[in-house]
Amino acid sequence: MTVESNERQVVAEAMLEGLLGSIRGARAGRPRWDAAEPYLLRHAMAHAVAAGQVDMLLTDLEFLVHADPETVLPALDLAASPQARRLATVYRVSADKHSRTTAPVRRRLLSLDAARLGLLKESQRFVAPQRVRLSPWSPIWSTASQADPALMRVTEESGWVTAVATATIDGRPIIAVAVSDEIFLRDLATGESIGLPLRGHTDTIRALHAADLAGRPTLCSAGDDGTARLWDLRSAEPNPFGPTPADSAEPRPAVTAAALVELDGRATLLTGTADGILRIWDLPTGDVRECPGHDRQISDIAVGEADGVPIAATASWDNTVRIWHLRDATTTAVLTGHATWVNAVTIVATPERLTAISAGNDDTVRLWDARTGEAILTLESPISTIRSISAMWTDRGVGLAGAGVSGALCWWDVSSSEIRTRILTGHTESVTAVRIGHLLDIPVIVTGGADRSVRTWNPATPSERATAISSGQRHDADITAVTLVTVAGERLVASGDENGTLCLWRIADGTPIASLAAADLGAAPAPEFGAAGPDIFALASADLHGVPTLVIGRADGSFTILDAATSRVRDTINAHTGPVSALAICLVDERPLLFSAGDDAIIRVHDLETGEPRATLEGHNDAVNALTDLGEGMVASGSNDGTIRIWHTADAVPLGPALHTDEDTVNCLAALPSLDPGSAGPFIAGAGDDGRIQIWDVPTGRLVRSIRASGEPINSITTVATADGLVLISGGDDSRLQTWDPAQPGLLDIKPLPARIRALHPHNDLLVACFGWEVAVLR
Repeated sequence: MTVESNERQVVAEAMLEGLLGSIRGARAGRPRWDAAEPYLLRHAMAHAVAAGQVDMLLTDLEFLVHADPETVLPALDLAASPQARRLATVYRVSADKHSRTTAPVRRRLLSLDAARLGLLKESQRFVAPQRVRLSPWSPIWSTASQADPALMRVTEESGWVTAVATATIDGRPIIAVAVSDEIFLRDLATGESIGLPLRGHTDTIRALHAADLAGRPTLCSAGDDGTARLWDLRSAEPNPFGPTPADSAEPRPAVTAAALVELDGRATLLTGTADGILRIWDLPTGDVRECPGHDRQISDIAVGEADGVPIAATASWDNTVRIWHLRDATTTAVLTGHATWVNAVTIVATPERLTAISAGNDDTVRLWDARTGEAILTLESPISTIRSISAMWTDRGVGLAGAGVSGALCWWDVSSSEIRTRILTGHTESVTAVRIGHLLDIPVIVTGGADRSVRTWNPATPSERATAISSGQRHDADITAVTLVTVAGERLVASGDENGTLCLWRIADGTPIASLAAADLGAAPAPEFGAAGPDIFALASADLHGVPTLVIGRADGSFTILDAATSRVRDTINAHTGPVSALAICLVDERPLLFSAGDDAIIRVHDLETGEPRATLEGHNDAVNALTDLGEGMVASGSNDGTIRIWHTADAVPLGPALHTDEDTVNCLAALPSLDPGSAGPFIAGAGDDGRIQIWDVPTGRLVRSIRASGEPINSITTVATADGLVLISGGDDSRLQTWDPAQPGLLDIKPLPARIRALHPHNDLLVACFGWEVAVLR
């Protein structure tokens, strides 16, 4: 450090200390960020960067709560100490939400994310600083299936991200992001927007590819409007080489894939269309050569060079990959082996060979010699239905990133001696685009998806987390059902997901007890792509003569009866012609009866001990989504037909007419013994897609409360007995956990969660909440 720079740092340190002193108060304690002026909240981090004191602010939890996220996020990469790096990771987990929330909401997100990463002391400190009352529903523990330390940055977009590309403009790495029919340019390092959106397409953009052509950083885009368009990335002007390709006579098939390449020194565009034709465009003249070969849609195009000759690889929904000699416009190899659609292809040059890599709906990734078409290696993908891949050569071998329907990102290190795999999680819905770029010579992965976000990852970041809750046992799909079961005197959380996996956790501390895949539970895979499979849609539990028993309702219309202590399947019964969406267990004459409901609009009753059918309840005229035991010999059902029906459990007959809600659907139900000391009850609460909660007096059939809870669907409601009385909890697609006083009615609390809430379950004063792929226990 020079004398001049040292003097500048001394001045910067003095300035930062002076600013912090203004909010420390008379006792010179920790800064009071809740009392700080807007200037300090926005610019304190810039002063800390100049003073070399970034870690001091990043380890101040109250600063993270109150400071302007737009100034905090760029500084996270500067964290140096272990604690600063840990808290930077916590901040990144919900980075897409911090900029659009208030400090109280941000506090609770940070608390939950700290718990997800195993930083339980920090989690409690976030919600219970000396001057802040303990927030309701603070985390006791949480899983972290979608909170990954490799996540560097999250940028929120205005809609579904359909394509991404990486490029460099005068040394500045950028990302091009397609949302609907627009393209947005962002700084890869900061996520900041660059210029105005690129507009010209009239329908959804399906493909982006960037390359330097004739010294120009150039972007091509292609989409459902049947056009491919070119953009000069320096000027953001369209058509740098002449007329836009594919602006030809109607009708035009959708352009589903595109790539740029120089062919004999001439700028060239390759397009693949829904009719399976590869087209090679000479950009200066607009001349085109058509290359038929595929029988169905071309889903992706990759380019490379073999022995000085430009080649292309095309992936298709005809289950093949083709290698093309671009000078001759001929096929040199047809790569077969995929069992279903091939969604993605990339080409990477290694010292040994030019390698083509393909992936698709058959959950395999295949490596091929691009010169000869010879199969080299097949990788069984741990994630399902890969939609996009990208690859690069590293010092260890081929680095490969792939992602798809599950929302998870898989990173493979493939060398001649070993294959290492790592799952990166964070997206809450499917991933549609993956590209590898570079920041300061560090390879980073850029992903975009249906959750309206673009995420940047460093696959070299250590994967260790602070707690075993997040490592090892985990869900890798949305959790759709939750219940509690007692095994050997311990209360366990049982959670099921859309992949058919059942997990058991100790409710007290989150210790993983068991993880059972669909096959372990006797579930058969879906017979074909898109068919109903082993997805778990409902769970219920009972104690059968000392045997802890779980019942698992599936998408294929069956339910499985499981011994939770031994994980042994006792029976599987095919009860419904559509998914089993709800289960309830009621005691009738001291015998446990299982009520199951599904998309076939029928409720079936089975003896849980013998599996014998006992009754069939008919009355709904659409899918039945919810069942709940009301006690007093009654069970309630809620349906897509907008009604709630009450049934007598002993003789399986309806009690009174249906309760006609004002909702299109009833997604969930909760029983309320009473609303206030003077009410007789019981009462039933129902909620659905219109975001309202309605409460009915069961004996009279009278609607007594209607609560506008959300503008989005509510997926689960339950009641919890707190020290202040019974409260009603709701959660849904808006990712907000809301607490209501059912007697008033009044909103008592809103807690944001990182993903949509699908399932809730109470236990004494605790609440089990399932959001995205996560299970959390709150108090």
